[in-house]
Parts: sequence; structure tokens; C-alpha cells
Amino acid sequence: MKKKTSKKIISVISIAILALSVVMFSIIIIARVKGEIPGVFGYSFHLVVTDSMSPEIEPDDMVVARKTDISDIKIGDDIVFVSPDPELKEMTIVHRVVDIRQDGGLVTQGVKQGAPVDNYPVYSIKGKAVSVSSFWGKVFKGMDEHRNIVFGVALLVLVIVIVDEIIHISLEVYRKKLENKKSETNENKEEE
Repeated sequence: MKKKTSKKIISVISIAILALSVVMFSIIIIARVKGEIPGVFGYSFHLVVTDSMSPEIEPDDMVVARKTDISDIKIGDDIVFVSPDPELKEMTIVHRVVDIRQDGGLVTQGVKQGAPVDNYPVYSIKGKAVSVSSFWGKVFKGMDEHRNIVFGVALLVLVIVIVDEIIHISLEVYRKKLENKKSETNENKEEE
């Protein structure tokens, strides 16, 4: 009985993980097609690629940004934005707000010692940084670098779940047929 229950629990967990993976993959694909940064429930996730925020935020850290109206940003907040500087080719940046201009533009700067103030005001942000994780940064960077392996493992899990369900359904159908045959045999014996 315990084996059957644990097998059902594993099956439900596998299907839930698969469904979550499909949803997350769909969100990422849709956002990428639209040219947007993927986000879930108002949060977006960004891998840091430079050391401009060192030592507070290091390269390969993951920054979680909460969608925030630019008018709610204060001096000292770390924000995520797409650089308006054409030389940076629309790179996503995490920098600290050091001043707010009269026209509402944000003046930003990295916190690394000697980092210059950015030479452009920011008028549009992706969000306010609310969390930083080195661990998740490494996980997602590894997944990105080895996306074929990750896709292969996800596909393998999907195949295993599907095959397991097919076997389970086939066994149930076979068991029902046997029960029906037994039932018919017993009815025939009773009639004789």
C-alpha cells in the first residue's frame, strides 16, 4: 500500500515539475519573441555580467527585480534598466540611483570604487532590485551554458512520465478485463 502511495506522490510531483517547466519555458519564449525581459508575477530575473556593482553584487549573481514605477524610486535604490547608451547595445544594467533630475530622469552609477556616474539619465526601468543570489546565478548560468543537456534531461523526464502513465493505464485496463472475465465466468457457473 505504501509503495502505491509513494508512486502516486512521485508521479504527481513529476507532473507538477513538468507543468511548471512548460509554463516557465513558455513565459521565457513569449517574452523573448516580444523583445522583453522574462518576468513572473511582476518579478524579473537578471544575471549580472560586469563587476560595476562589486563588492555588493558580483558578476554571475542573479538579481531579482520587482516591477516598480519609476516615480517610486529613491536615491540609494538599486535598479535594473536597459541602457539607453547606444554603445552598450541595449544591455541590461543594475546600478544604484545617485540622483534624481528635475525632469524625473534617474542618475545612476555602479558602486565599484572609482566607477564613474553614468553619462545618461534613465527614464525607463525594468524594476527595483529586491534580492541578489550567487547560488541561483550559478545555477541559471550553468543551465544557460548547458541548455542542450537541460533540455535533454527535461525531455527524458517527460518521456519517463508518459511511459509510466501508459504502462499504468494499460495495466489498469488489463486488470479490468480480467475482473470482467472472472465476473462473467462466475455468472456462467452460477447459471449452470
